[in-house]
Amino acid sequence: MLFFWLAAIGWGYINHADSDEKPTKELTTLPLLWFDRQVLRRFGAFLPFLVLLYRWWINLPACSIHGRPIKLLKLAKLYGYISLTRSLVYQVHSRGVLNWVNRVFPAELAAADHMMSDHIFLTASVAAILLCEGVFLLHHVSLVKHWRIVPKSMRSQRNHAYLAAGLCGLLYLLTVGDTYYSARYFHWRVHNNSAAVLGFIAFQLPALALLAGGW
Repeated sequence: MLFFWLAAIGWGYINHADSDEKPTKELTTLPLLWFDRQVLRRFGAFLPFLVLLYRWWINLPACSIHGRPIKLLKLAKLYGYISLTRSLVYQVHSRGVLNWVNRVFPAELAAADHMMSDHIFLTASVAAILLCEGVFLLHHVSLVKHWRIVPKSMRSQRNHAYLAAGLCGLLYLLTVGDTYYSARYFHWRVHNNSAAVLGFIAFQLPALALLAGGW
């Protein structure tokens, strides 16, 4: 799943539309503009927790990619860290404090106000939590899939696990799609790069460490 988020940024980078080439009509009719304006900007930080709450409701445990259970405290530490870091960095960034990139690349960023794409940084945090939840759900689904007989008491949980996995996948694909359009149309390349690197280090690596049994 991480590959798709990185691929979206890379593909947006390759097909990047420079500011003087952006077609206004195309920008106003982008397929995921509704998701960006009505959902991601308003509730983006809370989207992954819909999947988390759903998984808790159907009583599915979190586990690493090796199948070992992950303690609730570890999960709370990671999700809390991601949420707090994203909020703090975004607040500092929105005030223009982290604009040192503008001084390093003055020619490229003459018209820029910030050092990175806030959208890509946000989607990095959303994608990191969805990545974890997706792995938890897919692990359970893969186990149930190989059962020849599913006890009646677990059929409802199995069906809900499929629905939760579908919800997680849908939110992830929408987030990845928004990442692509943001990288292609709405930010300078250097802004996309800095947000991708910072988002990967700050959010994706800790998520991968948790899934590998660390953190």
